[in-house]
Amino acid sequence: MGGMFVDMIIARSMRIMATMISAGVSLLETVEVIHGATKNYYFQQLWSWVDEKIRNGYQLTEAMQIYPQNDLIEPSILQMLKAGEKSGNIGKVSNKISLFYEKKLESSIVSATKVLEPLLLIIIGGIIGIIAIALLLPVFRISSVIAH
Repeated sequence: MGGMFVDMIIARSMRIMATMISAGVSLLETVEVIHGATKNYYFQQLWSWVDEKIRNGYQLTEAMQIYPQNDLIEPSILQMLKAGEKSGNIGKVSNKISLFYEKKLESSIVSATKVLEPLLLIIIGGIIGIIAIALLLPVFRISSVIAH
């Protein structure tokens, strides 16, 4: 489940970046908006760090690479963003990253629901069985009292 939350946050962050950069918003303002839109503590710290480092003259990917806990962002994302920075197409690249992570998240949700379906079926069957027994038990007791 944790991986699904990370994928969701990355997809959302990259979607915001793609939209804002493509609309002509500066990278600093974009990072500020992503920081504000992220509710996860660790990703807020990441975007705060990135904002500070960009203000000190670092590139986006450099700031993300030197982040002390850089295991939040996969190296493949950093490579794609670096290529986007060099080519000037960071908006398009972040859009592709967000699309990939949205599809990955969707497939993870489908897999999780497939795993949970049998468990939920057993639980619901147990609840229905308990309700049926609770309804029929008094009937059997009454019939046994009448038989005596």
